[in-house]
Parts: sequence; C-alpha cells; structure tokens
Amino acid sequence: MNAESSESSKQEQDHLERTIRERDERITQMMREKQETRMLLASAEQPSFWRRLFRRV
Repeated sequence: MNAESSESSKQEQDHLERTIRERDERITQMMREKQETRMLLASAEQPSFWRRLFRRV
C-alpha cells in the first residue's frame, strides 16, 4: 500500500515538474515574441526602415 502511494506521488511530482517546465517554455516563448515585437516597432520608427520597405515593393 505504501509503495503504491509512493509511486503515485512520484507520478504526480513528475507531472507537476513537466507542467511547470512546459509553462516556463511558453513564458520564455512569449517573452521572446514580445522582444521581437519591440524590436520591430523600434525599427518601424526609423525612416530608413520605411525607405527599405518601400524600395523593395
């Protein structure tokens, strides 16, 4: 009985660790996307960005 509850709590622990790791990966991805958006917005404020953009069209 005790071995079963120990195994069950180990599975729960593994599940929690996996859930936390997945959440951390999602947060990291969101932070990366936010940073990319900031960089894009910052470059969009530069006149050279628009010149390059419209030169290619």
